[in-house]
Amino acid sequence: MDKSEHSSSQLNYIDYGMALEYSRLLDKIMQREKFYLIQNLKIDEISKHLMLTSKELDYILQKAKRKSFNQYLDDLRVTEVKEMINIPEYENCDLECLAESCGFSNFNDFESALCRVYNTNPQEFREQFIEQDV
Repeated sequence: MDKSEHSSSQLNYIDYGMALEYSRLLDKIMQREKFYLIQNLKIDEISKHLMLTSKELDYILQKAKRKSFNQYLDDLRVTEVKEMINIPEYENCDLECLAESCGFSNFNDFESALCRVYNTNPQEFREQFIEQDV
């Protein structure tokens, strides 16, 4: 038995319903505390808030959201950038600045996340989501 089979079989006590409940709790914690804004955030830093191990949280995200922890963070961060581009205080910030302030370590990571989440590039993203003056 290899390591991945062993760890997966140990987590069989977490069924889909339990995974959904934990993922909803994770969503609430992340929205309230905005931990995703922290660059280089590690799964073990968040799993402690749910009183889980990092393996349990990773398993829950895979089971309930079909995403890795980093994909989950990227989704939250891209959404935050999307909201920030229309806040007047940030109108002079470029996407690179906004992406960094939303937790992305570098612009390439932001571009990759944009492509995965919205199937777009930074220029199209800005054009699509910036509110137009009427």
